[in-house]
Amino acid sequence: MTEHPEITYIGCARCGTQIAGLDGRYACSGCGWVNEWTEGHRPLPGSRSGRSGDVSVPGPGIAAPAAHHVHSPPLRRPAGLSAPDQTGKSA
Repeated sequence: MTEHPEITYIGCARCGTQIAGLDGRYACSGCGWVNEWTEGHRPLPGSRSGRSGDVSVPGPGIAAPAAHHVHSPPLRRPAGLSAPDQTGKSA
């Protein structure tokens, strides 16, 4: 077994796109297909911290931090372009 992950390639099982993965674990950016994590070529690495349990998960009664959403400004029509009429064609 190698120390570093190996880059592997496969055709997506859903859409056929050629995708790369690490040690036989794949996710397709084209259609969102992901293979089962157990299908990898070697076990996933364990924690390096030496502590037991997952310290990233809040305990009972502790709320997880709220997600921050970035709002984009509204789209604006570039100067000089006319709005389409009712048929969808530009004037």
